[in-house]
Amino acid sequence: MSGFTLMELMVVIALIGITLFLTLPRLRAGLAGEPTLKTARQIIYLAQQLRSEALSKQKEFMLQIDLDEQRFGFSVKNDVEKGEPDGSDKGPLSHHLTQDVRITDVVFPPNGKVTTGRINIGFYRQGYADQALVHIENTSGDQVITLMIEPFLPHIQINKGYYLWEK
Repeated sequence: MSGFTLMELMVVIALIGITLFLTLPRLRAGLAGEPTLKTARQIIYLAQQLRSEALSKQKEFMLQIDLDEQRFGFSVKNDVEKGEPDGSDKGPLSHHLTQDVRITDVVFPPNGKVTTGRINIGFYRQGYADQALVHIENTSGDQVITLMIEPFLPHIQINKGYYLWEK
């Protein structure tokens, strides 16, 4: 007769139980995510969608970040030449940041750092975007993430720490 003995099955089940016991807390923490990373992922997802929509619909889209109200969203920059009203600064900011996360500033290479007000990061019909760094930190200030938006690269980089553009 071939098969497994009861003792062999009990050992395997015990090993699986021990492995789950040791890895489940780490897995659960990784799935829940840190608030700063969750916010970074939301902004990246929205930015990638805006870049894609700008290419497919041949319109300019703006990622809008309100540093005073700690909200972000998007708007469409309509074609003024075709008689459409320009709504580039009036978009709904549908994403509210949680209380334990804030966007501290946005850095544009030629203009420098912006720390207050509503900021527009453009995504254009040719497929490029405004170059910008978005800094996100938790309220205790011990975790900072920098999102690096490059004009011609399709992906947005996430860097742990506060980064500035190299001169």
